[in-house]
Amino acid sequence: MSTSTASESRASKPAPTARRNWIGLEAGGGRLRYALRRGRQGAFSVGTMCLETPGETLDAHALRARARRAGLPTGPAVCTLASPAIDIFPLHLPPGAPAALASQVVAQAQAQISYPLAEAVLDYSLLPEGARRPVSGTVPVLVYAAPLASITNLLRRFEMIGLPVERLLTPAGVLAPRIDAASLEARHLLVATGEEATSVSVVQHGAVLLERILPWGITPLVDRLHTELNLPKDQCRALLGGDGPAEPGEAAADLALEGTLQEILGPAFSSLAGETAGCLGYCDSFLHHEPVASVVLCGPLEGYRFLREVLARELELPVRRALEALRLPGPARSPDAGVYATSICCALWEEEVDG
Repeated sequence: MSTSTASESRASKPAPTARRNWIGLEAGGGRLRYALRRGRQGAFSVGTMCLETPGETLDAHALRARARRAGLPTGPAVCTLASPAIDIFPLHLPPGAPAALASQVVAQAQAQISYPLAEAVLDYSLLPEGARRPVSGTVPVLVYAAPLASITNLLRRFEMIGLPVERLLTPAGVLAPRIDAASLEARHLLVATGEEATSVSVVQHGAVLLERILPWGITPLVDRLHTELNLPKDQCRALLGGDGPAEPGEAAADLALEGTLQEILGPAFSSLAGETAGCLGYCDSFLHHEPVASVVLCGPLEGYRFLREVLARELELPVRRALEALRLPGPARSPDAGVYATSICCALWEEEVDG
């Protein structure tokens, strides 16, 4: 049976290894964002490369050459994958030893996924005691399921590049432990925007209580702007990459453009806010209810002020960016930290499992 459960591996602490580089990867939408940390206390560098293009066939040599040109060395890596193909769902299981819980996950997972269990990779994590309902006699777990073929193909592609993946997680899995210490015990909504998919999660105690990966990302927004405004796609992406020309006193043309952007993008941003609220409501339906302290927003759309305004207004919560909300070491605290937050936290993952 090609099914694995790996709850123990999610909490395992591998023996420290002498390493020159720590490499963090964020895959999704054909792009690869990376963060490279040189030594435990060393400087960070970040970048992006095209991992695949529709209709393009690349051999191992071409992929390696592309990675080296992008500044990526070879070596083991920690990677996140944001894909709507990943199913994430909670289960309430009877108490038991880890092996018994793993068996229960396998037994109940088929009802939650749309393809044969033999073609799935399964993982699960126990939810923290503080988030559970005190009267419940069951053990809540969060289950992750993904098609085996797609995961295998992705890992093979990284092997071809010379980046064997030691750990593959979802975005919330690497970001949740990095919530700043002052608010780690509070509950937060975490929105990690990506290329073709966005991770929306509820996090607390450094753990993921619930996560959904939505088919919502910057690429469809760029395509929409390209169609509506007849502008080059690179220019459309640039319009979404900053705060936008909405400050008082700016040129009338800039303000008019911002008004047009808001008209085009407003429904999509409201949809994301609605999905985020729904994720919180579902979490409250099976776990102990607590108020939410903030929305933490990161990824390529973190800098776009209008998105932050929509989320703040419709969720009635403060919206914090990566540098405000995440514990990042000094060398990683660059202006690009929000865009590359997921890959940076992957490069820091060994500190989490060691510490």
